[in-house]
Amino acid sequence: MKYLLTIISFMSVNVFADFNITTLDCDFELTKQADKSYMFDKKLSVRVDEKNKEMRVNLLPVSPYIQSKSDEDYEIGFVFNKNTYIVALSRVGLLLSFDRKLKSDEEFLGAFYRCKII
Repeated sequence: MKYLLTIISFMSVNVFADFNITTLDCDFELTKQADKSYMFDKKLSVRVDEKNKEMRVNLLPVSPYIQSKSDEDYEIGFVFNKNTYIVALSRVGLLLSFDRKLKSDEEFLGAFYRCKII
């Protein structure tokens, strides 16, 4: 019985593992506007699905990303709850630029995050 459970556990890992999805843990670094740091989360979680060419930040909607010609940058933009978001991820240094335009503001507020693969 013990051997059967071992074989089943190995098979389930191989079947359900998807190596095209990368999960990043991002820490707040600085804002583009010095006095607005309180408006951004201190940590973000980013999932990049290279097979379906989609990216998701925290619990915001999954969005298809646009890849730069050099394959070094991913960018998404979407509207959620009347807020506009633009997220750019640089693969070289794992830097994330997170910009959002609130429903009442006319300009984008932005922050930078440094990410690591988990």
